[in-house]
Amino acid sequence: MKKLTAEDLFALEHGDRVLRFNGTKHRRLTYVGRMPRSKNYLIFCDGQHLEHLYITTKDNTFYSEWYGGEYDGKFVGNLLVEKYKKKIEDVEYVYLTDD
Repeated sequence: MKKLTAEDLFALEHGDRVLRFNGTKHRRLTYVGRMPRSKNYLIFCDGQHLEHLYITTKDNTFYSEWYGGEYDGKFVGNLLVEKYKKKIEDVEYVYLTDD
């Protein structure tokens, strides 16, 4: 799996599978197309759940982390471990650090 850029996302074809990470939450989504009046809105689904992604025209930025390619459970697991370790470090710094 690899982290997707705006160009990678624009190159997706109907039916391509991606993985969206928003913090420690993640969801496997299928690309279904673009909004009719704005080609910068990409539409994804997971069953009945629909989600859209807006990629800015100014600098090709977008929210969340998106990954594509062949699904790799170890890659996803390691990514989750990294994200949870960072959250634990943040909690320790805020709540457990002596002043």
